[in-house]
Amino acid sequence: MQKAGVNDDSFIVVYEQDDLFSAARAWWMLKAMGFDNVKVLSGGLKKWLKCGYSTQSAYRIPTNKGNFVANLAPGYFIEQQQVLHSIDDTSTLMLDARAYKRFTGEDPEPRKGMRSGHIPNSCSLAFTDLLNEGEPKPIDELKAKFNEVAGDTQQLQFSCGSGITACVLALLAVECGYSNLSVYDGSWSEWGASDSLPIATGSIKLL
Repeated sequence: MQKAGVNDDSFIVVYEQDDLFSAARAWWMLKAMGFDNVKVLSGGLKKWLKCGYSTQSAYRIPTNKGNFVANLAPGYFIEQQQVLHSIDDTSTLMLDARAYKRFTGEDPEPRKGMRSGHIPNSCSLAFTDLLNEGEPKPIDELKAKFNEVAGDTQQLQFSCGSGITACVLALLAVECGYSNLSVYDGSWSEWGASDSLPIATGSIKLL
């Protein structure tokens, strides 16, 4: 980050080429490193170009080294055991960003040898259902979606296939005013690969 010229007082805007997918992961990682002054560009580069805003043909090379120092903030990322201990905690809810049929186990996982299904007592909230043409839906629609599935749950956890689109849910939950949020970094690529961890299938507690 210092080589990129980032200072403790910098303002960072994260964007990606196409629809919202991985920019939220970069945003969440910066937050986890103690850097709060970061935003995600809604619509990304695609919308930026559509709006006719200016671009440049090469990346700018920083002339000075930044002074940013990472300080890990607790709670942003959680591990397998923390998720396992939260399954039966009624004040905590895991939201799964994968496609609905991957959640139910109807569709196989794209990773070879991976079990199908979901973490017990979790809810399906596919990140694509929160987007319209690649960018977040209007805030009132997002709030309605989150309220329908999460209500006033005290602690929200997010998972997906590999910890990327779970961060989209985290981003949009923050936009909707939720706090006390965590991303399960291992997500289904870790949980589904372990025969010792419980799984569920079918339409249990779905949106």
